[in-house]
Amino acid sequence: MSLSRLEAEGLIEILKQKELSLGRAPNTWYTFHNHVFGAAQVAQILSEKIDGMNPDEMYVLALLHDISRTEEDREQRFHGVLGYEKLKDIDEKAARSALSHMFVFHQLPDYTLCAPMFYHKKEDYDFVADFLSNTHLSDEDLLIQLADTLSNK
Repeated sequence: MSLSRLEAEGLIEILKQKELSLGRAPNTWYTFHNHVFGAAQVAQILSEKIDGMNPDEMYVLALLHDISRTEEDREQRFHGVLGYEKLKDIDEKAARSALSHMFVFHQLPDYTLCAPMFYHKKEDYDFVADFLSNTHLSDEDLLIQLADTLSNK
């Protein structure tokens, strides 16, 4: 199953309302909003130029790539794994994007170098390492990684 644009935007709105209800200052939401919607626009525009890519699907994948970024510190877990867990039963491609978007060309540093990113949870690192080593890098993966990089502040 894959999510529509409207459904994906609805998930972002639900996340926003949750964050605001937990005390996030409303004037700080724009940073996250601009990043994910910027990545979505970049992915859509670039995918329109690539034969065989679905611009609506790429918009959704890029929009949701950081779906758990705001929860990372509260949960004390890497946002890629949290996003994967959140999305895996509703959109497998979006879950894949959430998990792999930070590891350009599927390159994962040694655990000793990135343990803080994983909140020192080796099991989450091992999950990502296993996924990356057993998953073929797709054109969609590359485009989401590029869109994420281009939309960073």
